[in-house]
Amino acid sequence: RKWVFIENLGPRMNWQSIKRKALEALDNANEAAVRGGRMDRQRRAAVIEFSAADQADKVAKTFDGYHDKVTSKSDNDVWRATCLTQEESNDKMAQAPGEAPARGGGAAARSPSPRARKSP
Repeated sequence: RKWVFIENLGPRMNWQSIKRKALEALDNANEAAVRGGRMDRQRRAAVIEFSAADQADKVAKTFDGYHDKVTSKSDNDVWRATCLTQEESNDKMAQAPGEAPARGGGAAARSPSPRARKSP
């Protein structure tokens, strides 16, 4: 579980700020600790991959319940953070806001093609 999913981010939060706060939570570790990640501004959520599971755990504990007074509109906006596997993080980032995680095979349902192909 080297991934951290963060939700309820402030509307003015950006990827560089999240990455900087994650490195600060790791006692200013070098940038190699953060292997990657992405942010979805519309959903106010982000996922970060770390080099080690203990780093992800430490950041998740720091971020869970964190209030960012600079980017949050309300005093009640606190971040929610959890450690995940890569597959779980992909599922979380793929689901729509407020939607329950998909059960079963994990493949998203596809809508039919807008126009049916005609056979020759």
